[in-house]
Amino acid sequence: MKSVKRKYTGKEHQYMTSLDSHPRTRHHYIEPLILCLLIFLIYSNTFQAPFILDDLNSIVDNPHIRSVLPLKRAMDAPDQSTVAGRPAIALSLAANYAISQLQPWSYHLVNILIHCFAALTLLGILRRIFLRPGTVNKTSFLGTLVRWGAFSAALIWSVHPLHTETITYVSTRTESLAGMFILISVYCLLRGNTSPFKRYWQSLSVLSCVMAMGSKETAAALPLLLVLFDRVFLSQGWRNTFRRNGWFHLSTGATWIFLIYLVTQGPRSATVGLYFTDMTPLDYLRTQSNVIFHYLHLSIWPHPLVLDYTGWPVAHMFTSEILLKLAVLGGLFLFFANLVLRGSPAGYAGIWFFFILAPSSSIIAIVTEIAAERRMYLPLISVIVLVISGFDWLYRRVFDSIKEKKTRQSSSHRKRVIFAIIPLTIIAGILSYLTFQRNAVYGSDLSIWRDTVRKRPDNPRAHANLGMAYLRSGNDSEAIIHFQKALSLDPKAKSLLSGTAAVAFTPETLSESSVKSLENWALLYLEHGNVTEAVRFLELCVQARPEDAVSRVNLGKAYMIQGNMQQAMRILESAIQLDPDHGLARSHYARLLADDGQVDRALTEINRAVQLEPYHPDVLHSAGLICLTAGKWYDAERYFRSETEQLSSERSLAGTAAALLHAGKTDAANSLLDKIARNTSSEQALIGTSWHFFTSLDRETAVNLLAVAAEILFPKSPDIRLSRGRMLAAMGRDPEALDEYKIALILKPGWGEAGNSLAFLLATADNPDIRDSETALKMAEDLSRAAGNRHPVLLGTLAVAQASVGERDQARETMTRAIELARQMNNPALADELKTQLEQINNGWPEPAGNKH
Repeated sequence: MKSVKRKYTGKEHQYMTSLDSHPRTRHHYIEPLILCLLIFLIYSNTFQAPFILDDLNSIVDNPHIRSVLPLKRAMDAPDQSTVAGRPAIALSLAANYAISQLQPWSYHLVNILIHCFAALTLLGILRRIFLRPGTVNKTSFLGTLVRWGAFSAALIWSVHPLHTETITYVSTRTESLAGMFILISVYCLLRGNTSPFKRYWQSLSVLSCVMAMGSKETAAALPLLLVLFDRVFLSQGWRNTFRRNGWFHLSTGATWIFLIYLVTQGPRSATVGLYFTDMTPLDYLRTQSNVIFHYLHLSIWPHPLVLDYTGWPVAHMFTSEILLKLAVLGGLFLFFANLVLRGSPAGYAGIWFFFILAPSSSIIAIVTEIAAERRMYLPLISVIVLVISGFDWLYRRVFDSIKEKKTRQSSSHRKRVIFAIIPLTIIAGILSYLTFQRNAVYGSDLSIWRDTVRKRPDNPRAHANLGMAYLRSGNDSEAIIHFQKALSLDPKAKSLLSGTAAVAFTPETLSESSVKSLENWALLYLEHGNVTEAVRFLELCVQARPEDAVSRVNLGKAYMIQGNMQQAMRILESAIQLDPDHGLARSHYARLLADDGQVDRALTEINRAVQLEPYHPDVLHSAGLICLTAGKWYDAERYFRSETEQLSSERSLAGTAAALLHAGKTDAANSLLDKIARNTSSEQALIGTSWHFFTSLDRETAVNLLAVAAEILFPKSPDIRLSRGRMLAAMGRDPEALDEYKIALILKPGWGEAGNSLAFLLATADNPDIRDSETALKMAEDLSRAAGNRHPVLLGTLAVAQASVGERDQARETMTRAIELARQMNNPALADELKTQLEQINNGWPEPAGNKH
């Protein structure tokens, strides 16, 4: 754009008055409507897009957003999280949580609304700039259709695919919200110079500046941009700039104090700073020369778009290519700086690009994200405006060379209208389609990480996240493949694949993606019962990330499953010390206290956990279990019902049924158990679910579930009768167990498993009306003989029956043979169980009792 000198008269500029008195046309209302409708249309497929990557630490695992009040807590965040040191973002997420908890639709809606408001603000700014005398030539393309210039730039910026990460990836609201406030601040400065309420507009501009600083560090350049904007568009010369708006610029400059305060708290000191072991400021600057050219490429040709650029090569030395790129960027900066000092609008557009990118793309290293497409949210305005200005210059060169007669001017005007609308429609249509298609990729965490791995196959964090996505979808084999791939891309982690990992780690030993893969792999092992390997991996994760409470919580859970309660309590106590607001850690710790008999302490801890995580299903479930232990049936029911509201599952329904059973509401409880039974896929699945409830929830509920199933769904199932009998026997309800075993044998005559359980009960029952040692011995002998005396379980029952009739020496010999067979069959768990029974026999168990004939 051409620089035009202006005379300052001491009054508001003439164009300012003409600006506000410019007649309102339908464009004033249709264009904003088109922008908003188009934005909502192209982002309409994002409302159910899941939380990904940094959304986990900023939303899912962030206890501070669980309540808007008190404001101080809502505006705070855990250290090193994405929203740490960004109070405006944290508060907006707390408001979202109040609306939809962890349902993503409201978060996406707010992101879209922020983008809409930013687009409307940009449109307002560009309209006023393009209406400014001297900005465009009267005979040019923009001069003929001055509003089309503003609308074209705002439209293309609004629908550009490069913004998909910023809008669709929730936690990158940091960029869009800061960008919105930056644009509002500029707009208010512009409006204030044409309004009788100048001070109010300028006060609003300062407030927006503060909000931008509280959203992201990108806003650091805003006070300088406001000064330059005033100099280029509002005042004549530097002296007039500060004479007319000196206090305003002093006020916006003072907002740096607020930003400095936020930054000096070190909210992300582990990832952002000047000096890191593997990267110096000079390394980062060299690397950013390649990154910025990549941004420019995506601005013009938005492909390929990538969510995560982890693994971008760091430039540790100068090459001819890097020197050339740095020279081009430096030359452009000096060129635009010279233009802006002379009052050129084109110069301001160029400086806007460099100033906005400076905090993230200069020498201040962001080691976890060397490149990120969202950083082009505001700089893209510069590219678009400069391209449109170049198009305007080309238009004048082509059309102004044609000498048209006055009689043909109307025809020429129509041609210009057509010439403007057709390419704009085509470009906006293509960009909108590409944006809509790109947003579809965010529809699931599986699709977005597949896309990232396909485009950047050497990205270890992408493989780690894709593995986790496969894990959540139930594809464990694919999950392991990508966990292994993520570890293989880290030279320091390759030893883990062969099981030869070193014992000691430091926080710098393994990369973030390697630790994440290792931890998720451990959780997969835990789910499949390989507790020993899970514990080994999680112990390595804790050594690699000693300050991370989450890894300690996972290790504590693994210790609990392993039965190592002392270690579990120790590691959970350390997790709580690291993060006193970690509700899940407190809930696990409360479970341990309750199991240890410290019910009062457990209730105190679980109440605190529920305060921190009032909507976390696991916390609510633990609260229900502890209340069951404490005999607080009403509270238990309330917690289990709250869990059902967050995550309706067999576990939550069974918990509610347990509370109802103990409260004497048997019919209501059985109704819920009937629902669980009918929703279970098969008879064997139902038996497995019942045993899970028996060991981890409530024995009485598990027994009743099988009773309901036997009565209604599977009345002729011997398996259900046998399982229910075993549960009743474990609870000491021998008469009921005896009845169930007999029914199982009636339904399936000669069934060895049922006969073995019946023989064991007859040999060990404390109830003299049940004990029948002679019958037990005969049944055990017949069953073992039928199996060739080679079945360790049957031999074990025979040994117990022999001890029951007083044949202790024979019982020891038989049990010893059973243990040896179990070991030969590579069943160490059974061997240990039989060994325990042998020790009991040596101690006089089972005590001889009178035989009942």
